[in-house]
Amino acid sequence: AGKTLALPEFPLAADGQQNSAVTRMLAAPAAAPGLHLVLADAMDPPFAAGAFDLVLTPWFLDIVPQDTRQLAPKLNHLLRPGGVWVNFGSAVFQRAEPERCYGREELLDVVAGAGFAVRHHDLSVIDYLASPASCQTRREKVLTFGAAKTHDVAAAPPFKLLPDWLSDPSLPIPLVPAFADHVRAQMLFAAIVQLADGRNSANAIAAVVASSLKVPQEQALTTVTRFLAGLFEGQINRN
Repeated sequence: AGKTLALPEFPLAADGQQNSAVTRMLAAPAAAPGLHLVLADAMDPPFAAGAFDLVLTPWFLDIVPQDTRQLAPKLNHLLRPGGVWVNFGSAVFQRAEPERCYGREELLDVVAGAGFAVRHHDLSVIDYLASPASCQTRREKVLTFGAAKTHDVAAAPPFKLLPDWLSDPSLPIPLVPAFADHVRAQMLFAAIVQLADGRNSANAIAAVVASSLKVPQEQALTTVTRFLAGLFEGQINRN
C-alpha cells in the first residue's frame, strides 16, 4: 500500500549487545496498484485455467513436499498459452526418496516435460541472511530460469500430504511397521533409564542390553552411552 512498517530484526549472531534487536523500517518505493493478496494452497492453486500471464516461484520448489513432477503441470494449467514461469531460488532438494532430489539439469528436464520451453537459465551466487548487524552470513548459489508454456499437459492429481486415516479421525489406523519399531526402541530406552539407578555402570547396563538384543557387548555399550549422553546434554542445555 506504499506505507512504512517498523519491524525488529534479530541477527543470527549479533556483533554486539546494541544489535541483539535492531529496528528496521520497511518501505516500498511506491504503492502497488491492483495488488491482491490471496491465502491459498500453493501446491493446489485454486485458480482457473489460463488465469495468468506470469507465475513466479521464489525460493519454493525445493522446500515444498510435493514432487516437482506433479507441481509443474499445475503451474502449466495456471498459464495462458505463451505465458511464462519464472523461478528463482536454491535447488537443494532434501527428500527421503533419492529420485525426487533433482539436480539442476534434471530439474530443467522436469520443467521441459511439463509443457514448457526453457528460454533462459543461470546460476548466480548471492548473499543470503547477510545482516550488517550479524557476525555470520551465508552465500547461496541460486537457480533462475524462465520457461514459456508451449502446450497444455495432463492435469496432476490433488496433493495429499497426510493419509486419510490422519486427516479423518473416524478411520481405523493401519498397522504400520514403523510404529512397532518405534515401540521397541522406546522400550529399550526406558529399560536403560530404569537400569541407571545409581548402582549399575554403563558396562553392566550394556551387558543386559546385549543379552536382550543378542548383539555384541561393544555394540550395546555404544548404544547405551550415546543415549545416556544425549539425555545428559539435554539436561545441561535446559539448565
